[in-house]
Amino acid sequence: MKTPLDMLQHIVAQISEGNTLLEMIYKNTEEMNEETDCGLACLIRSFDKTRETAYAYIEELAKNEKAVQPPRGNSDNIADDVFYATVSAAKLRELAHVYNESYFSGKDSDDADCLMASLIFDNAIKVHDLLKSIEVKLC
Repeated sequence: MKTPLDMLQHIVAQISEGNTLLEMIYKNTEEMNEETDCGLACLIRSFDKTRETAYAYIEELAKNEKAVQPPRGNSDNIADDVFYATVSAAKLRELAHVYNESYFSGKDSDDADCLMASLIFDNAIKVHDLLKSIEVKLC
């Protein structure tokens, strides 16, 4: 069962991923008017501030949780661990996909960097699929 702390950490991970993707879009957009440029920069700052606030909440919640509950030992639910690993693998898969699409074209198929990025993407897909199948078996 997910605790409020676990849920908040999951939300912060999503905010961080969104911020990273937005920064990548911002850096890779060549033609941008001043209004769009300001809007994207403001949105990036907002993501940063939201992430910082969420981390402060996580720290406070963790302090309170430790004060109230004794340590759990090794009785953590493996299904939750697999779920978080699956979410992380999905994020890695998506980031590898965005990286490949942003930095390489069909002309780069013989480039060693392109080949390495493609291998990383392929392995991210395999790890995600494997974790999804494990998650299904646990449920």
